[in-house]
Amino acid sequence: MKSVRECTYRYALDMETLLWTRGPNFPLSQLPTRLMCPDCGSRRVSLVYEVPSNPNRATLASG
Repeated sequence: MKSVRECTYRYALDMETLLWTRGPNFPLSQLPTRLMCPDCGSRRVSLVYEVPSNPNRATLASG
């Protein structure tokens, strides 16, 4: 049996780019199925969603 080293690549996705490329109606729950790790090539990726604790008022006003 072959052992596989766990990939530790991490990257913060740009939400504005996701909005432009996937559209405003793209369900975030389907995002992991559309991603591939640029380091190891695996399609088995994990996402962690972080909600800002203190959102920028300018961002809220423009949306």
